[in-house]
Amino acid sequence: MFGRHSYFPFIAALVALAALTGCKPPSIEKVPETPTPTPTPATPTPKPTPIYIPDKRMEVSKLFNGMQVRTTLETEPGTTATDETEVPGSYQLDISVKVKVPRANQDLVSLSKLNPALAQVLPGLPGFLASSRVSDFYEELYRRKLNMLRRDLTRLDALLSRHNFFDCETILELENPGTKRKAVLLQADMDVDMDGSDSDRIPNVDGSSAHFQPMTSYRWPKKTTNPNPFLPSRQTRLQTLEREIAAARGLGAERVQALKDTAGAARYEVNQLMRNSFLVASLDPYVVLPGIMFDEKGNNQYSPQIGDFCIVIYQDNLYPAVVGDVGPNFQVGEASYRIAKEINARSTADNRAVTPLKVSYLIFPHTAEKPFGPPDFQKWYAKADTLLKEFGGYNGKLQLWEDLTPKPTPTPTPSPTGSASPGVTGTATQTPSITGTAAGSVTPSASPSATPTPVPLPTGSASPSVIPVASGTSVPKF
Repeated sequence: MFGRHSYFPFIAALVALAALTGCKPPSIEKVPETPTPTPTPATPTPKPTPIYIPDKRMEVSKLFNGMQVRTTLETEPGTTATDETEVPGSYQLDISVKVKVPRANQDLVSLSKLNPALAQVLPGLPGFLASSRVSDFYEELYRRKLNMLRRDLTRLDALLSRHNFFDCETILELENPGTKRKAVLLQADMDVDMDGSDSDRIPNVDGSSAHFQPMTSYRWPKKTTNPNPFLPSRQTRLQTLEREIAAARGLGAERVQALKDTAGAARYEVNQLMRNSFLVASLDPYVVLPGIMFDEKGNNQYSPQIGDFCIVIYQDNLYPAVVGDVGPNFQVGEASYRIAKEINARSTADNRAVTPLKVSYLIFPHTAEKPFGPPDFQKWYAKADTLLKEFGGYNGKLQLWEDLTPKPTPTPTPSPTGSASPGVTGTATQTPSITGTAAGSVTPSASPSATPTPVPLPTGSASPSVIPVASGTSVPKF
């Protein structure tokens, strides 16, 4: 058995060992007693009243029209709801539209990025660009776009789309110093125009597009009595408006005047559909230019006119066309369905033919050939060839359009009936043969006895007055 003090040498040895190994020597501690838990009060402690802390949050999104939207929500403490209801600034929306107005492209390097074949297709273009001038039409176009944005600031659903704001790369005035041949180069996208009707060439036209109009500014007098398929509905509408005007005695003067203006436009349209034929988007290659580019007085030598020739250039293909219609003042880059379908088979009224600004429209001002008539594609090809050569030549593929006008099916010759005298083979009248022409019209080679029965025009109770319109005049669309 160890004595009373026999533990001390053992403990001293442990302390020395701990010091040599760097360990903390053991200590003898008294185990604390477990405290008695405080009982939870039966009544919970009330929560403090919430305080609205000022906040500021910003998010970035995009509208359906492609415009980027940066929204900021700011909150701050207010008074009572009753008091804040009377303060307009307590609940408000601040709109700030920021737009970068593009400069016009004027150098060959930038234009070639959009169409690498452009300088090859138009070999004279590089030399003409050095003396080219950015057209005033370009500045006016973007001034109109900005005015539209300013007008529609309080209507986010009506704001001009991002694409339609940036739809024009440039508008340049060019001239060949040797031949003095002038041209306007417009670089843009290609929207699809579906307008026009001509019952002389095609009895039915698809008018289902939301923006369809049966008329184009390029027009000519009708050559047959075949009624325009869109005439009856317009006559009915005119009659309805005239009845409303007759019964509008109790309405205000402003409302009556609005009805008269609408009726005047409808009367004009009825008159035009009765008298004229128009280009047809599915048959005829034409382009649409904004109204700001037309100078009715003819003072601007670079201002186009209805009927002027235009070459649509996409990649290394050249498509002859005419200026066929007047479009909105804030938009460029629009061609008939015939051209759009040739470039992009998926083109429709709602599907743009070319979205990037890769289409060149080379317009030759003051080259319209009058009087207007059904398109003669052989003549259009020859005219385009001449103009391109006067402008410096071309190396691309110049399109010769095929006439797609439906050709009437000849009526079969009926079998002879009745008794025949000996030696007589029959007494049936010979059916005239129909021959198609390049212009899309039909030339009957009928015998004198084959007199066609005229087709009467539909009539209504309204008798619209005849408004003479000069051939080729730019006419507003309703």
